[in-house]
Amino acid sequence: MVKKIKVTALPNFSFEAAVSSFIDKSKYEFIPISYSKKKLLEKYAQNVFGDWCYPLKAIVAMYEAAIMEQGVKKIISVNLGVCRYPHALGDIKKWITADFEYFAVPQTSLGQTTQFMLRFMDQIKKAFPDMNNAKMVKRIPFARMRMKLVKEMEKTYFESLPLVKNAQTLKTVFNKYRHSFLNADSQSESKAIVDEFIKIAKKQIIHKKPKFKLLLGGDASLVLLEFGLFDLDVFLGQNRVQVVCPYYPTSRQLKTSKYGKQAREIYKRAFSNKHSSMELTDKHDVEIYALYHLLDGIDQGVDGVVFIKPTMCTPCDSLSFVLKKENYFEIPFVEFSYDEHSGINGIETRLEAFINIVGENK
Repeated sequence: MVKKIKVTALPNFSFEAAVSSFIDKSKYEFIPISYSKKKLLEKYAQNVFGDWCYPLKAIVAMYEAAIMEQGVKKIISVNLGVCRYPHALGDIKKWITADFEYFAVPQTSLGQTTQFMLRFMDQIKKAFPDMNNAKMVKRIPFARMRMKLVKEMEKTYFESLPLVKNAQTLKTVFNKYRHSFLNADSQSESKAIVDEFIKIAKKQIIHKKPKFKLLLGGDASLVLLEFGLFDLDVFLGQNRVQVVCPYYPTSRQLKTSKYGKQAREIYKRAFSNKHSSMELTDKHDVEIYALYHLLDGIDQGVDGVVFIKPTMCTPCDSLSFVLKKENYFEIPFVEFSYDEHSGINGIETRLEAFINIVGENK
């Protein structure tokens, strides 16, 4: 029996589903990983010096743990336009001294249309040059179908989390079925896994509706992966809070949609004055993406906004300035920064106080 090469990807469920849809399961085994929590930094990412933000260190620790503990040999990541720190991951081999291959797919190659999938497939082939091109093209409908199933599964998870008796148990079940889904190799198997998870989640529901809906925004890693200190989704679920976390837009949506246009207008107005008008460039994409995300989420009828940012994150600091200057929110809003030295109890206490404020305001 041929030993399979272990592959992993940035632990964003949609991205994992796209990557795992194209790999040859007879040669490669997909290993789902989780975003590193605080304790992993005590062992990994020790070579990341300087004032790099906490999310970057956590991502390096996550990949290093996958290599050292699970024998991963190929890592497929994303060169994200929604944050500047992932660009530094081009130097990841300077931080992780091990035998592995690293590939970063440009964010502009991500999307669910056939055109985007062809572009994405071309990027994936760089990591798997032995794959048959014709066979990969035939798997595009399979990949698109699986990405739709991911949205269905995630929607069920986030909507059910504040309604079940034990939010931590539901998250454990979700991760179990996520792992099974990512290694499924047929449409019927993929759909059966999602259907079974939805059935289990519905059986665990004991409440009719959540107390509140809160929008999480700010830090890209918070939105794309998860909070790097503790299970924030579980904490909010235990407090009967439904998390609203819209998908980040494609580069095309950012330029043409109403939220993209509004984000640019708001950001430009905040940094312009009667003597000069601010000129937006690609350097501001981080802030525009995050502001787009907030505008989209507010339109979904949320009761409050939780804006979380890493300490010393320049793009998030700029966006924070915009939000405060514009006084945009007419609903409760809280902001807090975090780094590897942040205390979990302090953050939980502030969140509990904010939830009480939201309850009084509703």
